[in-house]
Amino acid sequence: DARRRVYHTWMNMRALHPRLTSLRPLLHAGLQAEAWFGTQDAVIPIHHADVFKRILPEANMYWLGCGHDLFHHENRQPILDSLNRNITP
Repeated sequence: DARRRVYHTWMNMRALHPRLTSLRPLLHAGLQAEAWFGTQDAVIPIHHADVFKRILPEANMYWLGCGHDLFHHENRQPILDSLNRNITP
């Protein structure tokens, strides 16, 4: 069941090619962008964080000492803490 779920997730996302530059107007209008990267991620290597930051310098960037599983229970608190710090009233 888990393998089938992973397969279908990849098949649904394979055509996803986001244009980060299209987010710039939203960021200039006050929307906050948060991005987390795993320093040991073999699926999305850490150098993609540099590309993301170059395209969207306004984004808040975070690096977690993990692989592709950002939602592992050990990462939950650092992600929640960063979101709570960046919430504007």
